[in-house]
Amino acid sequence: MSNWMNQETGEFNASALEDNMVYKRRAFYVGQPVDWETLAWNIERGQKWLLENTTLGIPALIQTEGIHGFLIGNATTFNSPTELGCSCDPSIIPTSIPMQIQEVIAQKAAALVVNNLFVRVVDLARELRFGRVEEMYSECAAMVKHFAAFGSPEQGLNTVPVIGGERELRRTYLPAFKRSIIDGDAWSVMGSYNSYDGVPTAADHYLLTASASDKLCNDLAICEKGDMRAVTMLALGAGNDMEMGGGSFNYRKAVSRILTTKFKAGLFEHPLVTASRKSKDLAREIDRQSNTLFDGIKFALANIDVKINYAQGGERWSTDQSGIPAAVEAVEASGVAVVVVGTWSRDQGELWRGLNATTGEHVDVHNLNLVGAQADLVRAVINTGRPTIVGGNALADVLFGKYNPFGKLSVSFPGDIGTAPSYYDHMKGGRPVDARRMFPNGTLIFGHQYVLNDPRPLYPFGYRKSYSQFEYSDLKLSKTNATASDIVKATIKVKNTSTIDRAEVVQLYVNNKVTSVVTLVKELKGFKKVNIGAGKTVTVGIPINVADLGGEFEVQIGESSESIKAKASFWV
Repeated sequence: MSNWMNQETGEFNASALEDNMVYKRRAFYVGQPVDWETLAWNIERGQKWLLENTTLGIPALIQTEGIHGFLIGNATTFNSPTELGCSCDPSIIPTSIPMQIQEVIAQKAAALVVNNLFVRVVDLARELRFGRVEEMYSECAAMVKHFAAFGSPEQGLNTVPVIGGERELRRTYLPAFKRSIIDGDAWSVMGSYNSYDGVPTAADHYLLTASASDKLCNDLAICEKGDMRAVTMLALGAGNDMEMGGGSFNYRKAVSRILTTKFKAGLFEHPLVTASRKSKDLAREIDRQSNTLFDGIKFALANIDVKINYAQGGERWSTDQSGIPAAVEAVEASGVAVVVVGTWSRDQGELWRGLNATTGEHVDVHNLNLVGAQADLVRAVINTGRPTIVGGNALADVLFGKYNPFGKLSVSFPGDIGTAPSYYDHMKGGRPVDARRMFPNGTLIFGHQYVLNDPRPLYPFGYRKSYSQFEYSDLKLSKTNATASDIVKATIKVKNTSTIDRAEVVQLYVNNKVTSVVTLVKELKGFKKVNIGAGKTVTVGIPINVADLGGEFEVQIGESSESIKAKASFWV
């Protein structure tokens, strides 16, 4: 849309619109840093031009971003997809947190006549140096992107090759896409920018077309960026349907799939439909709302005689430490310190203007350390001896005990960048661990795996820290011998041994014990979030679909991928 709209002034250019529609009339991208009214007006002008000035009057797909909020100035920013993964709240449930967030984003999109959102990445968050890991739910495997095998690039660099074979592709990367595309009925898929096993995924006939015959992505519109010759000669023939943002490329099968998607979306019946007044009011109301840690603490302490001492400490992107003394002074005048540090992301337009960021699309890091003087600030605060909490926004209720967190880590967190990538479902093998380390006082204790470090994650997948503790006991399986059409139900008793009511996320993993090829050391097959009163015991049941299993399987149930509390086996 920036081809006919001035991003600085919002001014409309009619001749530029006509020129744009010569080559890019299937879709146009509207993720622009302008106000709500200007964006809506220019979207309407573009769509009306297509309806009134083209032979068939085919409306365009109108595209923008909706990863963790609708892409427009002052819009509500929700948690990142990785944080949502920690909620262990299945998005298929209408009342779930992810579903409610998507409804809000969809309402904003409808108010602006946007009908094609680029949302979260359905890929594996294993390589934490990769800037786009923030767009992914978890290391455990809407507009579905990026198809496929995109999230584990060499050296954690955007668009570089991903190494693997067909078995790795089918076992590790494709199942999540199957659930989104076939089970979830997604209408469009965004291709990936990398190569896999030496073949560019945007021009990989096996991936885009042959896999469709396996009921993976049949009759979907797949879009990707590219130049005219590459798309025409390679990508379209392989199964790509159009270039992101419109494209001029024509191919009979591609046209058929794009038109099918537009018919399913109802664009021919309602090309200019807008949301209700209520939806628009909701969008604007949410825009006005914000929630910060400072505001949250003030709210939590509204009826308590407590003083809050605040100091900025420094800019997150600066090495300037001149603000640290003031922060230390504020801490020393307080009983508890709360330090907010971390990373930050930017919109594409901001990145192109040269603004800095530490995560996001084509923004990758060489280590996971805090940037600038943030680490110095944290150390200075800790050295005061005051109890210190280091975190981000919206921690107030947790800090003051009003909310007992139940979230589980959706990614494993390595203790050192030299041990990355670190994920729970690695392949079986020797993988010995004889870990040693260097102690703060300088003492060196040498080992072998690694000489001065540990290959195991500092915080494993599924880990959580809480005010409550639980005991697991009496694991039972409904069957110890099953067929491929059976459902095996695992039940286990879980007791809350603390004095605080709390939700626990019970996790079920499966280990294939007898195989002819190397398999995963364990694989998450189910989980259930249950509320357990203080001192109470509940029986938790988790079903296991054994359709894709064969042989002897060990069921492991516990608090995390590393904290397994009980085991049992069955045969298929």
